[in-house]
Amino acid sequence: MPGERPYSIRRYTDADHNFVIRTWLLSARKEAQYGPRSGAWARSVLCRKAFFRMARPVVESFLAAESVLVACDVAEPDVICAWLCHDGGRVVWAYTLKDMRKMGLQRALRTVAGATPELT
Repeated sequence: MPGERPYSIRRYTDADHNFVIRTWLLSARKEAQYGPRSGAWARSVLCRKAFFRMARPVVESFLAAESVLVACDVAEPDVICAWLCHDGGRVVWAYTLKDMRKMGLQRALRTVAGATPELT
């Protein structure tokens, strides 16, 4: 039907765990590696191993707090298009599949989460 969105928003479930943690860690690592505060140390193999070892428990704690929303395909609820982790009204981390960007998924997730429009 016209006007219907091709996705639905739901709470994170255990079935989403591997996808969410993998995309969170990889995108955070990429930001650390190539972001504005990166340096040669951030590109080293040793740093990569240390990053995942230190970051995973932090990510796991947010996932355990049930503060993650998922935008998924309406026809296939197991197909995740985007997700958002929030802490009250603050976005902690968010991810959208490359092919699904510029479709308003993060805006919709922030609205449902009650998060501020700006990424914080």
